[in-house]
Formats: sequence, structure tokens, C-alpha cells
Amino acid sequence: MNINANFNPVGASPMMAMGGLSGRSMMTRTLSFQGGRNNAETTPAFRESLMDIRHTADALFTAMRDAMGFGADPSSPFGTMHAVSGNTEAMSIVASGGRAGAAAGRDFEVEILQLATHQRNEGTASTANTRATDSGFTVGNNQMSVTIGNQRFDFNVRVNANDSVRDVQNRFAEAINARNIGVTAQVTTEGTGNAMTSALAIQSRETGIRQENQPNFTVSGAAATAFGVTQVTQAAQNAEFRVNRGFTGAVQSSRSNTVDLGFGTRAELRTAGTVEVTMARDEVGQINAVRNMVNLFNDLVEVAQDNRSGQNGGRLERELRSMINSNASAFARVGITMNQHGFLDIDEERMRNAAASGDLENFAAPGGARTNAGMFNRMERMADRVGRNASNYVGVQQGNPMNNFDMTNMSANWNNQFNSWMNAGMLFDSMF
Repeated sequence: MNINANFNPVGASPMMAMGGLSGRSMMTRTLSFQGGRNNAETTPAFRESLMDIRHTADALFTAMRDAMGFGADPSSPFGTMHAVSGNTEAMSIVASGGRAGAAAGRDFEVEILQLATHQRNEGTASTANTRATDSGFTVGNNQMSVTIGNQRFDFNVRVNANDSVRDVQNRFAEAINARNIGVTAQVTTEGTGNAMTSALAIQSRETGIRQENQPNFTVSGAAATAFGVTQVTQAAQNAEFRVNRGFTGAVQSSRSNTVDLGFGTRAELRTAGTVEVTMARDEVGQINAVRNMVNLFNDLVEVAQDNRSGQNGGRLERELRSMINSNASAFARVGITMNQHGFLDIDEERMRNAAASGDLENFAAPGGARTNAGMFNRMERMADRVGRNASNYVGVQQGNPMNNFDMTNMSANWNNQFNSWMNAGMLFDSMF
């Protein structure tokens, strides 16, 4: 759409150029005869201030929504119980997001009966520097096959007269790994010098059993026989464990050692044994979320102080101070106070105590719910309002609206004003 042509038809009188605007729009601050060069809202300074306020308020708004679990990241350190392993060497927690209360809030234990393992075929150790032709290989192409399920993968490696056993082992390992077929190969060595021995080992890439009572893979061919790698030296098995929540749970099986313990908790099993799991608040996550809120709020204070002068000067700073002062006791309870310059300070020890007692969770989002009582929810609404109405907080000095006003080019001035609003995304802030 050509904005200039539609907004200000050629030949229209200055008063007709205003005819498409409502009476309410004509009475607003931004449309009250501040057209053309004298309108501060068409200046780079105004636009820069507008964008600063919007972007800073939007950053605070987004952070509050994310911290409460209503933004792009649904996880939240508030209103959730964090699982803590009593023995991280035996089992570590990799994810925990169960809601507080009911079974999710109770401690429990995990019995690790066995770990998931890879199938491994470990070849016979040979003197590494022995000639390959003295160990069952022939000069020319030598063949080995790996069968996984119904698929067979063939590997042909050329052996030269002077190659050592280790040279040939390395070539087969490289050929297998280059195919990315679900197994990996490596050459293991022991000793040094002429006493060094080496062996080819082939292992399934993933743990667990692919098919009951069947090996995950088989190895065949003359080269496999020469390496002694046709036999399974470690069979694959699934992890087995029980989750006991006040009673003995059923045995669960997993092809992976990363297992689901229920209620949004996942763990990495490391050794067999029994591990106590306690449910606690995510105190570190809560403190970090509140620190982030304080930093972003202070960013908005800094932008507000940059807009103290002019027609709307000080309005944003006054509203930010008012919000903190009207909730001063709630902020102080968790170690947050406002200093003489209008910025928020944190008492680290008091905040840690508030996190441990549950006061920090109540401060942000009571019970994990999005309620009006939660300070994060209040901060979210305030930041949203400021971001949506950023032009009301820009403290740019306005000039005399009638200075240098030329009725003969009024239509062009209104046209420039309209396009400036559109380009800066300000039109609806100004009209409604």
C-alpha cells in the first residue's frame, strides 16, 4: 500500500487531510498540531528513547513469563520440587520437574539391580609388530563382515607384505567407523616397544538388547577369524531398577542407563545399589531467576532516568519507584531493597535464607500458580503495560508546536508525521 497516496490525496485541502481521523485521535497528545519538523516525536532522539523503553520492558516481561513457566520455556524453578540424589556416584539426576504436593513431593529410593551394557567382541591380543602375513592374513584384499539384524556390511582391506598386525587392525577399525552402521571399532594396546600387544575390539554403539535371545551383531569372515573377534566377550543387557515410594515397586527395564523415575524426574544410573532421593526446592534456580529479575528491572530504571526531562519526563521512574515502595515489605523479606538512586540491591545471605524457607517461592509465584499475589506476576503486568505504551514515557523536550508552522505545507507535514508513526510502530500508541 502506498501510504502517502492513500493518506493525503493530491489536491486535498489541509483540513480535508485531517478528515480521516476521529475526534478522539485529533485530541490526543501526539496529534495536537505538532506536525512537521517541530514535532519531537519525529526526531531520532524520540525514536531511540521509544525503542530503548520498549526493548527493556519487553526483556523484563519475557523473563518474568519464562520464570513462571508461561513463556517460551515452560520449565520453572518455582512451584516445583527438585530431586536430589543421595549418592551421585551411583545415580545422578539429569532432569527434575515434578509439581509440589501429592506423590511428586515425597522422598523415595531407587534400587539399581543392573546397568545397561553394550555388546562387545574383544579380539585376541597379538604382538603388535608381528607381520600380518605371519598371523593368518594374505597379501591383497582381506574381508570381514558385520551383521546387524537382517543387514550385512562387508569390509575389504588391502594387506601389504610388510604390514604389521597393528597396521591391519587400524585399517579395519577405520573402515568400520567410517560406515556409521551402529557399531564402533577400536584397537587396544598394552605394553611398549617389541613387547607391545594389540587387539581389535568391536562394540555396539548403543546399550541394551536389540532382540531377546539374539546378539546385537555378529562378526564373520577370514579377517575376523584371524583377529579372534567373532566371539561375544560381553553380552548386551538392559538396565533393571525399582522405584520404591513407601512400598516396593515393580522391576523396570530400560535399554539405556538414562531412565524415567516418574513425576518428571530422569536419572543416569551408574552403579548397582540403592540410592535415596529427596525432593527439595530448586533453590539455586529460584535465586538465579530473582537475580535476573532485579538486573532487568535495574536496566529499566536506567532507561527511565535517561528520560527525566521533557513533557513525560520522570513518569516511568515514578511508576517504578511506586511499585517497589508499595510492596517494600515483600521485597525486603527476600533480601531486596531500593537504594537512594532508585536501583534494587540484593542481600545475598537473606535471599539464600528466603530460598531455603520457601519465602522466595511465595514472593515469585505462590504454589506455582499464576496469581495476582506473586511479585513476578505483578512485574510481568507492569512490564507489559510499559512496553505497550512506551511512547507515554519518552521524556523528549517538546518544541513550541506553532513555531515556524506553515499552513501552506500543512498537508505535507501531516503526511510526514503519519509515515513516521508507521515506521516507528507508534501509530496505534498515538491514536488509541
